[in-house]
Amino acid sequence: MQPIDPFFVISMKKNLHNYLYMTQTNRLTLLLLCLIGVFSTSLTAQNLNIQFRSKMNFPGQTMANICGYAADGKEYAICGGSTGIEIVDVTNPDALVKIVKIPGPTSLWKEIKTYKHYAYITTEGGGGLQIVDMSTLPVATYHSYTGDGAILNQLSSIHSLHIDTTKGFLYAHGTSLFGGGSVVFDLNNDPWNPTYAGKYDANGYVHDGWVDNDTLYAAHISGGFFSIVNMANKVNPQVLATQPTPNFFTHNTWMSVDRKTIFTTDETDDSFLAAYDISDPDDVKFLDKVQSNPGSNSVGHNTHIIGNYAVTSWYHDGVTIVDVSDPTNMVQVGNYDNDPTVAGGGQQGCWGVYPYLPSGNLIATYFSNDQTPKGELWVLTPTYKQAAYLQGSVKSASTGNPINNAKIEIVSGDPGTIEFSLANGGFSFGQATAGSFEVKVSKVGYVTQTQTVTLVSGETLNLNFQLVDEQVISLTGTVVSAVTNLPIPFAHIGVVGISNFNTIADANGQFTLPGIYIGTYQVIAGAWGYGYKTFNNQTLNTNQTFNFVLPKGYRDDFVFDYGWEKSGTSENGDWEIAEPIGINPGGGFLLVPETDLSADIGNTCYVTGNSAVIGENDVEGGTQILRSPVMDLTSYNQPELKGFLFFTSITFTQLSLDSIRIYVENGTEEALLYDLPGTTFNWRPLNKNIKSVIPITNTMRIRIECFDDPIYTDQDSYEASFDYFRITDAAPSATNDPLSAAQLMVHPNPFKGQAVVAYEAPAGDTYRLQITDMLGRIVETVDLQGNSGMEAVGQALHPGIYFARLEQSGRVGKTVKLVKAE
Repeated sequence: MQPIDPFFVISMKKNLHNYLYMTQTNRLTLLLLCLIGVFSTSLTAQNLNIQFRSKMNFPGQTMANICGYAADGKEYAICGGSTGIEIVDVTNPDALVKIVKIPGPTSLWKEIKTYKHYAYITTEGGGGLQIVDMSTLPVATYHSYTGDGAILNQLSSIHSLHIDTTKGFLYAHGTSLFGGGSVVFDLNNDPWNPTYAGKYDANGYVHDGWVDNDTLYAAHISGGFFSIVNMANKVNPQVLATQPTPNFFTHNTWMSVDRKTIFTTDETDDSFLAAYDISDPDDVKFLDKVQSNPGSNSVGHNTHIIGNYAVTSWYHDGVTIVDVSDPTNMVQVGNYDNDPTVAGGGQQGCWGVYPYLPSGNLIATYFSNDQTPKGELWVLTPTYKQAAYLQGSVKSASTGNPINNAKIEIVSGDPGTIEFSLANGGFSFGQATAGSFEVKVSKVGYVTQTQTVTLVSGETLNLNFQLVDEQVISLTGTVVSAVTNLPIPFAHIGVVGISNFNTIADANGQFTLPGIYIGTYQVIAGAWGYGYKTFNNQTLNTNQTFNFVLPKGYRDDFVFDYGWEKSGTSENGDWEIAEPIGINPGGGFLLVPETDLSADIGNTCYVTGNSAVIGENDVEGGTQILRSPVMDLTSYNQPELKGFLFFTSITFTQLSLDSIRIYVENGTEEALLYDLPGTTFNWRPLNKNIKSVIPITNTMRIRIECFDDPIYTDQDSYEASFDYFRITDAAPSATNDPLSAAQLMVHPNPFKGQAVVAYEAPAGDTYRLQITDMLGRIVETVDLQGNSGMEAVGQALHPGIYFARLEQSGRVGKTVKLVKAE
């Protein structure tokens, strides 16, 4: 586990991690860690091929990694308790006996490995390497080694370790020496008294690693890669290769029995167990990756290989077993969830699992540190069962060409038995359960096929599909102005549904859109300088004609690309129209929106560097500028800019000048409308009178400028999104009632946990936000500060239907329905 005590930290880019590990003593000062909690969701897990035997609680302390030891017919669990090492007799898996507690520095992080009859313990609490002579049990004999020779008494904190049992050397990773590289100690002469032999620090901090026969596979968590290192010369190691891992946060490595494949875990939300062919270090090949519970955001931690299986501790998902006999097609065949009431991202739950006891039983540690420290030892009995494999191809029946991204599903199979075909049409996956199943293959534009198959454990079924083309239809029509009834040249037309289609009208406002698959769609038209016209829930099964009449006005929901200009000095984080991927670490905070603004048309908006990993493609050391097309606002009495902005700037220094600014231009001069140095954590409404800051012309433009401070570009992350652009006329209303002009918007809706209500109302009045149930009873009230902003509501409400409304001086204004889901 990465050393950020005690809070959960989201997956930052690799340079942020380098900063983290270089300055461990200051890491708890980060405001972000105080804001973001661990995300948890209640669900029911189904355990498979792993049987619970018993568990032991250790009150008042958490439990880190675990190791096993066996001698004289006895089996022991050596548990890394935060206040000391707990040794438990697990010979009878149903009746555990605590043998002894060995005191040591108090720390969340404890790692243990054994060599001969010795156990070696590391901790970030300091004190060097603790060594326990297991042959004297039940009496505990132990001492600490803090370095000799060139590092005499300099060895203090150590994050983890591994032992080259073939050559008799201990590798201590993430130490207080050499920038956190790996430090090597010779155990051959006297395992009770190691001697310093050398180091590997060429690639910086090493979090963990696996080593055998003088070859180290080092996990560089902060760099996001593993390195293969020839350690034959401990004074002058030779790096043979480096390889990034799927989530760029490489936590743990473990080698296959045949020494041809390395398996890795990334300690981030939504992470993978991955496999790489390292038989030729000059040509490392990625083979496959697998998740314990796809879609849950769960975090993999430590994996071990036993025979043809990977046994992995997977935090909130517990223990998993993956059949890796074919590392190009890994299949999960067993799992045991220590706590099925908790799931999702975050770094609490099952820390470690040890699968090498002679009995075959698994011993695992479980911990949580939310309020009261909780540590547990679990004993489980696995059944190692081979997967039943399915592979084949998907091609077009009419052309014979491969079909990419076709969905292949084992109907009523094990959870997660869904795969998508590759560019060559091929697919390969499997499941733990053998038997008769229906396999369904589908792809938009093709007729779905099904086939009944028999899957057999340990065998591979080859299955090839040829999909028949789906029938297509065409749309035709015109787009005209509601004011003049004249054609709108080059208007945009979109069809949104099971697949998306779009085109641009000709100079006469006429269009033809062919090749649309039969289905139900939303049909949309729009143009710059006009609003939208939509036809919802249209069943398209024959050729049809649609005629659109568009209202005048400047509106952009970013359904279409109207030609906003993009520029800037940052090499990353380009503005793009896309459906936001989103980053949600939980705790009620979004760092990047998971959807566009739900109240507008379509599901896309402008985002900077759309990515699922924070900092992976963000604005870096410069600007990213988004500039609207030209607008003629001379006919507007009081033109106002409206829109919604989502902005995240996470920095590790209070000196950063990161900001997002919005300007208005009139062709000869510009004025600043907004200067936002902070983070919104949700969609923030924009509402600004343009005429009050700049003369109005027929060449007006809006400019959004993201600025990432280049001084701190390696120590921050910058993301922005923009949606729901409007220019409205704030001419005096015929009514003097301010509530008639007030606006409410809820996101998300439906929601779980809490929703955010964005509000806008005329200035100078005091407003109150009220939430009522279906009987009109007020269940929540918030006194609002100012005439616009956002408020989080609904946290304490039970699932059901509610209404949000603005109230002022006893009068009730606009009402919006809220739905809190189960």
